Amino acid sequence: MKSAFLTPVFLAVSVFLSTQKITAFAAPTTFDGTWAARISADEYRNPDGTVALGWVIHIPAKIKNGQLYAEYGPRGADGSFVLHGKIAANGKAILHMTGTTGDPGKTVTHPHPGKPYDYEVIAHFDEQHGTGKSIDQIRRGIGRDKFFTFVRDPGPDLYRRVADLLVSQGNVPKASRFCNC
Repeated sequence: MKSAFLTPVFLAVSVFLSTQKITAFAAPTTFDGTWAARISADEYRNPDGTVALGWVIHIPAKIKNGQLYAEYGPRGADGSFVLHGKIAANGKAILHMTGTTGDPGKTVTHPHPGKPYDYEVIAHFDEQHGTGKSIDQIRRGIGRDKFFTFVRDPGPDLYRRVADLLVSQGNVPKASRFCNC
């Protein structure tokens, strides 16, 4: 009888303690929030003399509990990718890029679209900005440098502060102060 009562109690305590560990481990960080990411690659001359055109991609990125995540295109589609990784408290990060090739004219050696690839990105973040550079493909001799720039989205808090400042200085017409539009 005692064991029938203790089993559910033991399970409840175990679940409670395990969630406490997870909560403590997944604490918010200085970098958490929405960021704008810019990824670019310069024009590249292939060994056979053909040229892979340069390109630039802008995507949103989210950082939650120090984990960066960004996605481009429908997962698995030609030209899509996922960028993810952990940002340390000091701002240093090793990010991982996995995806599939897209436009052959912009891809080194011009493979057919849909060829899987992966590489690492060494990055550094401060409270508002981040920069990074790809490393693995160059080490393996099969790619070109990709450059990463991150800028933190100031979010609605910035706009609220600007609006409050304008109202306090009398720079907003009275009619628009109370407009709910």
